[in-house]
Amino acid sequence: MPTIAYTSDIHLDFWVNPKENDAKQHKLLRRFIDDVLNPPDADVLVIAGDIGHYNRQNLLLIEKLREHYKYIVLTWGNHDLYLVSKRQEKEYGTSQQRLKAFKQACGEMEGVFFLDGDDVEIEGVRFWGSGLWYFVEDVAHWRASMSDAMRIITPHTMHIDIDGYGKRVRYRFDPQVLYTQETQKLQTAPSVDVVVTHVAPTLPFDIEKPTDAYYRFDGKEHISRINPKLWIFGHDHRSCDFTVGTTRLASFPLGYPDEKSDKVHTINTFNIA
Repeated sequence: MPTIAYTSDIHLDFWVNPKENDAKQHKLLRRFIDDVLNPPDADVLVIAGDIGHYNRQNLLLIEKLREHYKYIVLTWGNHDLYLVSKRQEKEYGTSQQRLKAFKQACGEMEGVFFLDGDDVEIEGVRFWGSGLWYFVEDVAHWRASMSDAMRIITPHTMHIDIDGYGKRVRYRFDPQVLYTQETQKLQTAPSVDVVVTHVAPTLPFDIEKPTDAYYRFDGKEHISRINPKLWIFGHDHRSCDFTVGTTRLASFPLGYPDEKSDKVHTINTFNIA
């Protein structure tokens, strides 16, 4: 059985300037992989979303990581949907189009599998993945506290008035619609060995403030139904490793440069028995 390495929340453009030309990017990305990611030996690398804001740079990173891993399995995170500039809005139009372009490019790379509500078997181990989403109960609070509300753009972008003063604010998408779509994908997920999602199905931390609810969804029944050996996730930038029933749940995010710890590796490993 293959050894699985896993990480998430690389946020690449915070570590490597995305505006450098390709020749400089290649050099900087190799240095980033060697000095920051320090990839351990494994057969499969799993990236549980939030690679970065720029498709071209993200694809160059995957190309370089393929020099270390025979297979790469990945899914999307909320930041992989962001359109962070007018130029990106003009290029893609919507967040879904940016994601579609990235998925298509990954599909053309040998040994790279982008999971978005589907599964793949690699050397006897079956993986299922998708980004998943969190439930938003108070849309006004979510809109005021999460960048997702402004950076994710769908064809259903709306404008709203604030406090009756005629201030126009772009309300980019409906998080409850995305939550429903992703939950429907998960409901049809088959029994597999490894599940990969960006948002956690549960976390070993209590919800202490409202924004904590935006980093998990109520997925315990899905853990029990699918019963994977391993569920890899990201989104919350704290590393986790705990068990629900017979399933091990784990995250090993990189995060932003000011969050980097003194970990020897920023990619962890798991052996499928």
